[in-house]
Amino acid sequence: MRIILRKRMERLGQPGDVVNVKDGYARNYLIPYGFAYPFTEENVKRVEVEKKHLEERQKYQIDKMQELKQALETLSCTIAVNATEEGRLFGSVSAVTISEELKAKGLPVEPTMIALEVPIKELGAYEVTVNLAEGVSARLRVWVVEKEQFTEEAVKKEEGGKEEA
Repeated sequence: MRIILRKRMERLGQPGDVVNVKDGYARNYLIPYGFAYPFTEENVKRVEVEKKHLEERQKYQIDKMQELKQALETLSCTIAVNATEEGRLFGSVSAVTISEELKAKGLPVEPTMIALEVPIKELGAYEVTVNLAEGVSARLRVWVVEKEQFTEEAVKKEEGGKEEA
């Protein structure tokens, strides 16, 4: 059966491609789940319109992600955690932790966007890649500091600011 793909399908093709598949695969899976249309001239026109809308949405999404990329690259993310005297963490800093910190700062970054091969288990400065969209990625500077040290520095800054005023 000839069908027109509506969405990208592994091993079949891209949206708008006309492909031949077995009748049962088309009738029982691809068409009912909205992955394809039966091949007709009317459906060819429908898919072309859908492709234009999809391209416009993707362009808008990439523009938004470029703005987010600029914001992330100028930002430094500091995460305060409990650690031993040797600098080893009690636990670890994962993509979820980094994502929560960024969301607290008002940046919509999901944990799946953060490319962190293994969780961070030591204090220090790290550079993390954030994959925002296809072809758009940002480098984020992440500082993992000891919680006590972080709060002591904040108190000193506040006290220093009060004395100067």
